[in-house]
Amino acid sequence: MKDELKSEGARVLFLRISFVPFLLLPVRLFIDGLVARGHEVTLIKTRPRDQRTPEEARPHIRNVLLELRSRNLPKSRLVEPLVFAEFIVRSIWHGLRSRPHLVVAIDLDTLLPALIIARLR
Repeated sequence: MKDELKSEGARVLFLRISFVPFLLLPVRLFIDGLVARGHEVTLIKTRPRDQRTPEEARPHIRNVLLELRSRNLPKSRLVEPLVFAEFIVRSIWHGLRSRPHLVVAIDLDTLLPALIIARLR
């Protein structure tokens, strides 16, 4: 019982590189369950590559949408690592500002910044 009280109101950070403009059902259910239990959830994500599709809104959580400027550069093998490096730096910056108690990496691409944020926190 004491452990449950300690965990209430925890700040949870989710990191995601968006390839599609919506969250998969298991992630949505996980986030909704945390919010229902009184946790503060922050989702840091990039804008999907397909700019024509509207972004899914999650009104009960804090959404941080990262505009990766390096995605506007011409596509080449040299630019791809730059996009990933920009995501890492910007997600770490915003992730540390949210002061999370728990960090969740949704994709394998977000594992490195999630680990860095968790270690620094």
